Amino acid sequence: VAWLAFLATAWGLATCGMALVGSVPAFWAVRCVLGLFEAGFYPGTIVYLRSFFGEEDFGFAYALTLSSTCVALAFGGPIIAGIEAVSPLLWPGYDSWRACFWVQGAMAVLCGVLLFVLQPRSIESSRFLSESEKTVANRLATDSDASSSSSSSSSPAPLSRTLRDPALWLFSVGWLLFQLPYWGFIYFVPKLIEEFEGDSASALGVLLLSSVPYTASVVGNVCIAASASRLGVNSRFPHLLFAVFLVILGFLMSALFKSATVKIFGLAVTGAGLWGNYGPLWSMVTQEATASGDKGTFIAFCNGFGTFAGMIGPYLVTVFDTRECAFAFFAAVAASSVGAFVKAVDVSKSG
Repeated sequence: VAWLAFLATAWGLATCGMALVGSVPAFWAVRCVLGLFEAGFYPGTIVYLRSFFGEEDFGFAYALTLSSTCVALAFGGPIIAGIEAVSPLLWPGYDSWRACFWVQGAMAVLCGVLLFVLQPRSIESSRFLSESEKTVANRLATDSDASSSSSSSSSPAPLSRTLRDPALWLFSVGWLLFQLPYWGFIYFVPKLIEEFEGDSASALGVLLLSSVPYTASVVGNVCIAASASRLGVNSRFPHLLFAVFLVILGFLMSALFKSATVKIFGLAVTGAGLWGNYGPLWSMVTQEATASGDKGTFIAFCNGFGTFAGMIGPYLVTVFDTRECAFAFFAAVAASSVGAFVKAVDVSKSG
């Protein structure tokens, strides 16, 4: 928890630093520092949650946590617009974009402090659980870890052995391929809806319509993870395939139909699939990571490898002549991730 609190606080301070940049080199330097702290937060969250939840429940818990990103995307635009509107009144003559960074950074710092003060370090220190509930939770988490690592030694695996694990690379490649359409989608929804609606869309209308795909993302994320958790660990891979199918279907709907309504609905279906993968996929990854004997490295490498898509996906949106071509391309990329995931599951079973 102390590490997560440090990362959140440092992330917020780096965001505040963005408000101080005055040159292109300074922008890139501060942005790299911000990304450094951001990169460690999600793997740390996975490892932390996994210490509280067993194999069957972890996916749903992580999906609920990641739903907060959808909520932030849905409400972030209006909030930023509000900050830009009031900043000239509160700070006359000060750039409104700098004020936005100050506010966002301060919120992250506050979250870091609250994490350190309020977040329980372990099941035993969780004040909201009774003693009997702590006993059950401990047994579920411990039994799950024991079953996953039964073939591994008690000591951490050497880094070289972890990096030679074929399941690590297959999950990482599959995650990278799946993240390409994710990063081509996540920040472009308002712009895409504005293009779909044309001159008929007001700024407020675009903001409201943008909340539709993000809301669908929350629904898909929670429902797919809840279903996978309820039906058991053997259902995780079919649920992952269903999430990939939603991504492909949604992108194709947005690519093939002319109606703005159908295109927006396609984005909603895409969002449900893009976030719906988190529960089943990362439940499988954490199970394999535990079996590898080096859970932290396995999870961090897989997550970091996929994050490279964040540098490529947004660029790919701009290289195609039409949005429809980009949507078709991302549908094909999402489909290609299935091969890596299928092979990763085969390797995990044979290992």
